[in-house]
Amino acid sequence: MTSTPFIRALGRLAVLLLAAVAGSRAEAQRPSVEDMREGSHRERLEWFVNMRAYPFKRMPADKVAAMRELRGNVRAGAYASGSIGERWQPIGPSGFISMNTPYSSSPMTDEGRFTSVAINPQNPRNIVAGSGSAGVWRTVNGGASWQAVSDNECATSIGAITFDPVDPRIIYAGTGEIFDPSGLGLTDGCGILKSTNGGDSWTRVGTQLLSLGAQFGSVVYRMAVDRATAGTANATTVLAATSVGLLHSSDGGASWTRVLTGEVTDVVQHPTNPAVFYAAIGSFRGATENGVYRSSDRGFTWVRISGSLGTPTSLGRTTLAVSPARPTALWTLVANPQNEKFRSLSRWDDVTQSWVNLAANGVMFQSDFIDFGTQSSYNLVIGVDPDDENRVIIGGVRLFRSRDGGQNFQQIAANVHSDWHALAFDPTDPRRLVTGCDGGIFTSTNGGDTWRSLNNGITATQFYPGIQVHPTNPSIVVGGTQDNGSMMSNGALHWAGISYGDGGWAMMDYTNPNLLLTSSQNGNLQRHDLSTRSFQPLQPQYRFRPSFITPFIIDPLNPRTVYAGTLAIERSTDFGSNWAQMSPQFQSNVTAMAINRGSPQTMLIGTATGQVGLSRDGGVLWAIGTLVSRAVSDVAYDPNDPLRFLITWSGFSAPKVALSVNGGLNYTNISANLPDIPVNAVVFTPTRDRFFIGSDVGVWETVNGGQSWSLTQGLPSVPVTDLVYHAASNRIVAGTYGRGIWSLPLTTEPPVLRGDVDRNGIVNAADALLIQQALAQIRLPATFTSMPHGDANCSGGLDAADALIVLRFAVGLGTGGTCVNTAQ
Repeated sequence: MTSTPFIRALGRLAVLLLAAVAGSRAEAQRPSVEDMREGSHRERLEWFVNMRAYPFKRMPADKVAAMRELRGNVRAGAYASGSIGERWQPIGPSGFISMNTPYSSSPMTDEGRFTSVAINPQNPRNIVAGSGSAGVWRTVNGGASWQAVSDNECATSIGAITFDPVDPRIIYAGTGEIFDPSGLGLTDGCGILKSTNGGDSWTRVGTQLLSLGAQFGSVVYRMAVDRATAGTANATTVLAATSVGLLHSSDGGASWTRVLTGEVTDVVQHPTNPAVFYAAIGSFRGATENGVYRSSDRGFTWVRISGSLGTPTSLGRTTLAVSPARPTALWTLVANPQNEKFRSLSRWDDVTQSWVNLAANGVMFQSDFIDFGTQSSYNLVIGVDPDDENRVIIGGVRLFRSRDGGQNFQQIAANVHSDWHALAFDPTDPRRLVTGCDGGIFTSTNGGDTWRSLNNGITATQFYPGIQVHPTNPSIVVGGTQDNGSMMSNGALHWAGISYGDGGWAMMDYTNPNLLLTSSQNGNLQRHDLSTRSFQPLQPQYRFRPSFITPFIIDPLNPRTVYAGTLAIERSTDFGSNWAQMSPQFQSNVTAMAINRGSPQTMLIGTATGQVGLSRDGGVLWAIGTLVSRAVSDVAYDPNDPLRFLITWSGFSAPKVALSVNGGLNYTNISANLPDIPVNAVVFTPTRDRFFIGSDVGVWETVNGGQSWSLTQGLPSVPVTDLVYHAASNRIVAGTYGRGIWSLPLTTEPPVLRGDVDRNGIVNAADALLIQQALAQIRLPATFTSMPHGDANCSGGLDAADALIVLRFAVGLGTGGTCVNTAQ
């Protein structure tokens, strides 16, 4: 078929539209050190908890406890999926190279946060490690590869882990993570997990006592296994330092007695006298029971020995260390409860019953890169070399080593990620260290002089909402993560960091996917051009203060237009540089946004206090109301029916999901048999009554419009923060808070979205250009389909009218009664 003047003009118009987008190429620019910092642990904690707690200040203890029980039992079959042959597949990252900043390990491989590590005393190549959100991981080859061994247990958060020193097939893993200084209730603990087969399977122990006095769950900080009674499954003495007190078991964890009350943050055994244990009570806020305690009867009774260190209320979180090199000594690292900074380093002598304060010169703030930090409730660790009492290592935001017994310190591991949580000496070679930090697991074989990553094969990344998938290539995914910036896949399991901080929502120009916007905490933006490898930090000036994780969406008609959710909807028409308020001020910050692709002047939003806003005229007039007094976590329009949309709510109590089929005139609660858990994300599929939700316990689906729900298969029992339907590959992509990104290929054949030639789920000017190319007999890429996708008027053939119809729709002139942008 020959080209006509109309088709040539249409082609020029489409090219100009694409060129206008591609012409905004950012110049490379080095961000400041302040730009590259991640958010504080308190900010991310409050963001995570407040979504789930509103209208209360804390999450309800009974609901959280029930969710933990569900997480541990949900795979038993009560919610089995009816979708035969569909199973989630991991797509990474299994290790990633962060953007090169002072807070990453680049060019070494980073991963998500690890809070605890333990080395098998009989086989140092066998290491187990506990993650902040990804459960227990195990290696049998010194870290060359790893295996997740607790994906379907009651908690994804591990605070402590230890081997039985006599029979290392016995492992104890304490659940719950150490970072709740605000008392907001995010502890995620469900007791202690015990394995008698090296981690292949687990049994919960100590659950009843761990819940006593715990208003909002429990945290296990550390455990000590008595060497004198170790080696048995049911007659070993175990002590557990927890947020509900110091717990004592004489039967390998089968039963427990509380022997100290308070926030017990550490417990260790004397190196040579097994009858002696030491414990620390270290409430982050200071408490009258805080201090260091000693027991001489295997942990049954205790005496406080820290009187000369200061008043109890002046002592904050405390961590302990002992060393066979000086068996009568106990080292204590104490934080200031007022500001969470370093307070003191001291050494107790068990013979003289006295303390020596160590100067610890060099650990206070010196520069942006040498800083012990101000978040000791989140990261605090100490270790003393088993062979050399003078080699003391302490860590907060950064890691420091002393060679003179604690008088003077110098920073070590400057090339490793910040925020240190765990430290273990190899019992067969004390020069070998294994550590856990916010960048994963690292090792040194020369006492801390040099370091290398052990993160190969680990998938423990915490993704926030706002993942983006390349419109035609599902292997290319961009997403923002806790503490490790935004990162991007290239089809391999190993990913690459492309920005910094706490990564947030990402936006990809669907007409030119080389153009990206990534965000970091508090609404900061970065512009990327992948074709030129250019990067530009933006300095957006919003009308209102953004949330810690700010939602963004890109306009379906004009990819230069981007929307941000603050206390209002704010709009940029130049891809993120300049912003203007376009909606009224809402009651609280916007948490979810969606634009109706079938009616692009229609926008739907939800807020942190449950308000729902709807505009049908491009944001001029708004209808605002509150359906449910809980945080709105997501809103989504059916791409095949402009009158249908879904709303999901976080927190607890019903409803979880509501459906409107008439543009918001009425709503139907379709929560049905969903358990009482926070729902975080929702997505439609081309099959009319089949959609998916992401929750704090995996992904659930309905195939009957919400009359019933079932749990999808193959995904760990981990919080799911975002879901994307990828039209070109007919799959769901899920972002999780702890286990990376997963993909679910759907077996149902999707209907054809008319006008969507490139099959990316969006009808735009690029499709009009592709129709014109097909008419000119230019060969399209194999993944593109001119028929029937290009048949925008459902005439049964491809002609110039289809190109015009698609272009008119793409520039907002409506559908003209044709079938463009409908699934048929």
